[in-house]
Amino acid sequence: MPMTRTLTTEIHVELDRELSRLAKATLRPNAWLVNLALQSFIESEWKLVETLKTSIGTGPAGSRAPSAATSAAALASNRSTGRNGS
Repeated sequence: MPMTRTLTTEIHVELDRELSRLAKATLRPNAWLVNLALQSFIESEWKLVETLKTSIGTGPAGSRAPSAATSAAALASNRSTGRNGS
C-alpha cells in the first residue's frame, strides 16, 4: 500500500457539500475522491507546463519566443477559464 500523508486545507462549503454528495453516490470515501481529483489536476497542470515550455523558443526561424510574462499570463488565463491543456 502506498504511503500517505495528511493534508489539511480549507475548501468552500459548497464544494464540500458536492464532494460529500459524490462520495455518497459513488460509495467512495471523500479522501479517495480528493486524491483522484488532485492527481488529475496535477497531471493536467504538468501537461500545460510542458506545452508552454515546448512552445517557448520554438517557431519559425527569426521569430521571437514568447516572454516569461506572456507564458505566465497564458498559464493564469488557462487556470481561470478552467482550460487544462488536455
